[in-house]
Amino acid sequence: MHALYIDDTGTKEAGDLSSDLFAYSGILFNCDNSVAIRTLVSTLKQKYFKTDSVELKSRWFRMPDLRSEKYLLPYSLSEQSFEKFSSELFQLIIKIPIHCLTAVVSKTKMKQTYKKVVFDASPVAYELLLQRVANYLTQYSISQLRIVFDDMSGKNPNGSEWKTLLLKQHRQLKCGKSPLYRTWTSRSGMDYSRIPEDIEFDDSALNTFLQLADLCAYNTMRQARDYGTFDGNQMYMGYRWIYSIMHKDPKIGKVNNYGALLFPL
Repeated sequence: MHALYIDDTGTKEAGDLSSDLFAYSGILFNCDNSVAIRTLVSTLKQKYFKTDSVELKSRWFRMPDLRSEKYLLPYSLSEQSFEKFSSELFQLIIKIPIHCLTAVVSKTKMKQTYKKVVFDASPVAYELLLQRVANYLTQYSISQLRIVFDDMSGKNPNGSEWKTLLLKQHRQLKCGKSPLYRTWTSRSGMDYSRIPEDIEFDDSALNTFLQLADLCAYNTMRQARDYGTFDGNQMYMGYRWIYSIMHKDPKIGKVNNYGALLFPL
């Protein structure tokens, strides 16, 4: 059994251009390694915070006021100590047996490219991510998978809950139906036979793996925003830290369009 834990970054609505990019990012690993991974992260948290209940969130890492509110003041940490913790955390992440897969969507470019049809970023990003996951499962002959999302709230502009829409989309994709094609009865041609029938949701505050997925989501989105590619010499610092765990084409060793995609191309 393998598991895929997914978190997002950015805003899901097509009309909300306050953040152009939206991404779903997942970490995929063999469940036999779950206890070991959780223990390693827990031990590092204990070392700096004296508890393993602290939640890791990329936004709290990056924003000085939130970093102070969530980490420095409650746990009497200096900026230097937190910087050391961050460095050790990412050094740990690249050593544990996980792969990261990501789909990043530009809402502005989608609007320019597909003028007659408007899709929210969430369903586009999820289908593109699931395509890469399906190929991964086939490549490594993995037959069983759990998919766990960070629990979500909120509704789209039409009043439908994002969580309900995601569940519905997953079941439709499992049946071979894609909203990204001309009609709902068109089939995407992807083999989703190894994908589970349903997805699960959990609270990231209590889930180590969703916290790691959160860190990956922002750094991959930021790499796409700053450089428009997931390969090459130019890398956002946070993405450079996790580049080694990005899923790559086994023949040419590239991440682009394989382990990660910026859409539209």
